[in-house]
Amino acid sequence: MKATKKLILVLLAGIVIALASCAVAPKTFFSFDDSLPENQASAFIVPLADFTITSYNGILVEWKGKGGIVSLNYCEITIPAGETELVFNIHYSRGDGYSRWTTTGKDLVLSYKIEAQQRYLLHYTGGENIFIYTMEPDEKITMSVLKREHGTIKIGDL
Repeated sequence: MKATKKLILVLLAGIVIALASCAVAPKTFFSFDDSLPENQASAFIVPLADFTITSYNGILVEWKGKGGIVSLNYCEITIPAGETELVFNIHYSRGDGYSRWTTTGKDLVLSYKIEAQQRYLLHYTGGENIFIYTMEPDEKITMSVLKREHGTIKIGDL
């Protein structure tokens, strides 16, 4: 009986480690201009469960996902390089089985100069900062991306 319990624990630990180390690639894609040449384009990668983009440079858009309790679903938004203003809503909700915390914000503005042929990952973990990580063109989202240097945008207490 003890051997069976140990085997089950080892298998569960292996599954957890395997899932935690998986790379995530965006599953939903939005493009502001399909005719945009690749050398003039850049991309924002956004977690769909947390962000809804409502405006891009003053133009109304609806770039959002289905959300969900647990979502590894990211979207990649291709836009022209240059000065960029994104207006978005955030609904960030996490829990640990005993408690749940939620952060919401509406009509938050992100102004950022983006470079051509770059990918930017927006990452939010609660609090008053959104982190922006630069990624390689074909790079997947991994823990190593989240450990590198990044930009921080303070959005204040929501």
